[in-house]
Amino acid sequence: MGHPGQPTHPDVQAAVNDIANRLRAHGMPFGLPVARDTARDWHAKGARLFYLTLTQILNEGLHPWRIDPT
Repeated sequence: MGHPGQPTHPDVQAAVNDIANRLRAHGMPFGLPVARDTARDWHAKGARLFYLTLTQILNEGLHPWRIDPT
């Protein structure tokens, strides 16, 4: 998309949101790489498959997420 290593760039976000909206409109499951601070938002947008790196998993195991129960 012309912005390597910049997943939060507005052009990248617009393209990913467009694809997610199209997939959701057709009832197709979809997923993408997430971080702790983006997983909940993507779930709300209809994503059901989430990808994590081994580093993320190990870091979370060593420092568990603080999940707000509300």
